[in-house]
Amino acid sequence: MSARVDERIPRRPLYVEAVRSIRNAILRGAIPPGTRLHELELARRLDLSRGPVREALRQLEQEGIVVSSPHLGASVVSIDAADIEDAISIRTFLETLHSRDTVQRITTADLTDLSECVEQMREASGSGDAALVAETDFGFHERLLGISASPIVLQAWRTLAGRLRMSLAVSNVIFLREVGDVAESHRPILEALQTRNALQLDLALAAHIEESRSILRQLLQSNQSVPPAAGKEG
Repeated sequence: MSARVDERIPRRPLYVEAVRSIRNAILRGAIPPGTRLHELELARRLDLSRGPVREALRQLEQEGIVVSSPHLGASVVSIDAADIEDAISIRTFLETLHSRDTVQRITTADLTDLSECVEQMREASGSGDAALVAETDFGFHERLLGISASPIVLQAWRTLAGRLRMSLAVSNVIFLREVGDVAESHRPILEALQTRNALQLDLALAAHIEESRSILRQLLQSNQSVPPAAGKEG
């Protein structure tokens, strides 16, 4: 007599699936910055009711990649040249502020986690999954900053989360098409951490962030739209 299995694998709430699908579409450029997000249209495309979609948009607003207003509803965060320049400058300052403390405090476990992030980026780059590249890239820098940053520095960095996520997404889409493996641009950062060299870490972070700034600046100055990535749907 075969054993009866009473426990069932729990299904994720529908809004979680909606969050994943909408976020991926935004981060791979299929829904460009500034686009209005209509609940009914999204619900139809995702084959869901409006409730899970509404919850998903609230979650994405908390993540900073969606904004909403009483009269216009929800839309994808716009990429404004001046805002992005300021956000990237603040990002550079915050991420290099405690480099000396970072190289002193980083543990073997931290290095393993960061190396795994880079490997995930490499695999996502290889498959052309720009959304996963952007999220893993964001997670890498958040994890790195959390090693030594004070709560106030980490909070300040997180207030830029939406702009940073969008700038990473846009620059990574271009980077994937024109250069290739996004993970490789993180190797100098890892090497500086492994050798515990604070000056090298500062230089590697600054160069890495400046590379993204350069790509975004060229895109915005040419008034081009963000090309969607050819990666995974949903």
